[in-house]
Amino acid sequence: MLGLFLLLTIAVVQLQAISVDAAEDDTGRSVEGEVLPQQTADEDYDPEANLPYLFAVFMVTWAGLFGFVFVMTRRRREMQSELNTLRKAISEQDKSREPHRRGPNE
Repeated sequence: MLGLFLLLTIAVVQLQAISVDAAEDDTGRSVEGEVLPQQTADEDYDPEANLPYLFAVFMVTWAGLFGFVFVMTRRRREMQSELNTLRKAISEQDKSREPHRRGPNE
């Protein structure tokens, strides 16, 4: 389940990167004609500046996963409780009918 979720997340990120690349042509202009900022060699690119966003995404992902597991566990307990109640009701119903049954010799 977690593997499927991670695979889906990676696919979404890759699709977003592809759509950004497709929106630009060779001149650095977007399809709509708006000039996109180009990074020059003089600019320092700091990948650590994006770490808070990465951390936020991981926190939301893990919170969602734990929330999903919590809800599924609670549902399973409720269903197990209902199943036990039904089994008990059926066994009590069978016990109440036993004296009224007649055997093959009677």
